[in-house]
Amino acid sequence: MTNEIILSTSVSKLNNAELRIKIAELIRWAHNRMGSKKDHEFEAMVMFDSNEICRDLQTITEFKNLKLPELSKIFQKGLTNGYGDFFGLNCVTYAKWIRAYLSEQKTSGGMLEHQVVKARLAEAKEPTESERRELSEANLQRVIEKYKRTGIIDDNGNPAYLYLWNTGRIRFDNTEWEALIAKATELETKKLIKLRERAKDEVDKVRVLELDRELNNLNLNIIKTTARNLAVESWVKKEINLFYQKKN
Repeated sequence: MTNEIILSTSVSKLNNAELRIKIAELIRWAHNRMGSKKDHEFEAMVMFDSNEICRDLQTITEFKNLKLPELSKIFQKGLTNGYGDFFGLNCVTYAKWIRAYLSEQKTSGGMLEHQVVKARLAEAKEPTESERRELSEANLQRVIEKYKRTGIIDDNGNPAYLYLWNTGRIRFDNTEWEALIAKATELETKKLIKLRERAKDEVDKVRVLELDRELNNLNLNIIKTTARNLAVESWVKKEINLFYQKKN
């Protein structure tokens, strides 16, 4: 799609890749406006939040007819407290802004506009800090249990990693992060070489060429995701060892 078509199309009709790119751009812009610190976790946070918002935009009925220019206005107004105070830029805040904007577009029982907004926001209560923590802990336990069964860290989107990082249970300096990146690069390279050999054995020339391109231009986002999974795996191993040490 051309940019003009993308901007004039309802979000529910855009493909996932197009929508994720545009939402990620909006989120980066918002963080730039707020002067957010951009460490090696910044892009992971952007991708996690953009995935969550994209899912809401394509599944929540009242969100589906929104267009990208409207989302841009929503973010601009939200950043200036146009939808009330907010505590941090995250997917909960963005969803709150969207609901407030939609409320402004409606009339309800003769109420004034600001009364409509207040009523709509009251209807859609965001989870409390305690509820978010419980959900994050439940997801972390799921990751741990699956690792015990399979030896695989299943942390798609890195929510367990982000939770461990935000609660201070995973910490490392730039040197340690670079070591994780190096290990992840090695693992990704080995995986692609293995896939290339398989494609070569199957005489799949197109796939061989695709994998050659991937090997020559490794996907940094995939490598960072793998590096975070390695960090989670290291933490999980330590927790399991501590559990058995206490048990014995």
